Parts: sequence; structure tokens; C-alpha cells
Amino acid sequence: MRKYPALTFKLNKALDKEVCFNFLGVKAGGIDFGRGLVTLHPSLNKLDTLDKEGKIHFIRDYVNRYYRRKGHILAKFAKTFALEWRSVEVQYYRAVDQIFSNYLWPEGLYICYLSIFYSNPRFLENKTFQMYCWNPDGVKYIVAHEMLHFIFYDYVERKFTEEIKHLPPQKIWVLSEVFNNIILSLPEFMKFTEKTPLFYPDHVELTEKLRAIWKRLEDTDLFLKRCLELA
Repeated sequence: MRKYPALTFKLNKALDKEVCFNFLGVKAGGIDFGRGLVTLHPSLNKLDTLDKEGKIHFIRDYVNRYYRRKGHILAKFAKTFALEWRSVEVQYYRAVDQIFSNYLWPEGLYICYLSIFYSNPRFLENKTFQMYCWNPDGVKYIVAHEMLHFIFYDYVERKFTEEIKHLPPQKIWVLSEVFNNIILSLPEFMKFTEKTPLFYPDHVELTEKLRAIWKRLEDTDLFLKRCLELA
């Protein structure tokens, strides 16, 4: 039997504090992540008046208070989300097998950390990611999206080592996001994610251009080779 990641769902208050601080002022792909943090947590507007140390202390206290008030709710989310993912994970892994020709998933922790912040970062080095507890896109879609990043990066780094050697990380990131949108739009994924993939505003034109290439090739290796030639 093939080895698939056993994804677990956990809380991580310390990571919430770190991510909140690190995403202040961050913009990418046409999305203002820093502004998104403040929109859902208006108290964080005060951070604009503080220096670095002040920001760290304010975020620490804010997150601690939030977890004291709603920690029991967050813990319930972890259990509910795990059950929801379990209901589709076999379908997902089989669909990914088809895309990557049974390529083995890379080793890692494979943990989804629930978050009170709407930023959803992923960490390639240990195969973990955050997911906003009240994410409107749903557990199945968010997990499918983030997990696809892990196998995509490993696949590209191992099979296209020379092609990406001189490409800046930003270009690989953009390709990974566009690839995700194209693959998660396929019927075999949408039948269980029940979600039309979202686009970074700045990636819409490129996504449609590369989608046409995918439809013509329908082969991951040929598709990625062509995309890297165009990068």
C-alpha cells in the first residue's frame, strides 16, 4: 500500500503570534495580507503606533487573551476539521497520484495549524501550514490547496533541478499558485472540494494562458517543462 501523509490538525498559539507579526505590511499577488489581519481584528490597528518591541508585546497579549476567551471553540474546530478531511483524503491522494504519476510524497510533519488570522501561510521546510478557523473556502479546499504545494515543490526541485536553478523564488511561487488553480479546477478535485479555485488578482491573466497549455498537453511533466521555458 502506498504511503500517504497522515495530516493532523492542531492549535499553535505561538505560531499565531509569529505569523501575525511577520504578515504585517505583507502584500503578494495583489492581496494585502497585513490589511486583512486588521480587518478581522480591528484592535490590531494600534500596531501602527508601536515600534518593533511594542508590536511583539501587543500581539502576544492580544493572542493570549483571544485564546483564553475562545480556546475551547478552536479546539472543537480541530476535531471537526480532521473528520471532514478524513472523509475525502483517499479521493484526494488518488487524484494527486494521477497528476504526479504516483510520485511519492516528501517526508514531513504534515500538520494543519488552526489560526485566528486569515493568512494561511505554508512552511515547505517541515510540511506544515496554517488555516483560518472561519475560512469561507472550506476545509477540503484549503487543505487540498496547501498540500498540493508540498508535492509540487518537491517534484519540481527534484525533476527540474537545472531548469529552476537560476529562477528567482518568486517565479516558482507564482507558478505553484497558478498550477494549483489549474489542477484544483479539474473535475476529479472539484467533486470533493466543491469549490471553484480562487485566484490571486495579479495571476488571473497568467492562469488563463497556462490553462490553455494544460488543456493542450494534459501531462504534468510536459506542462511544467513548457511553463519553465516561458518563465
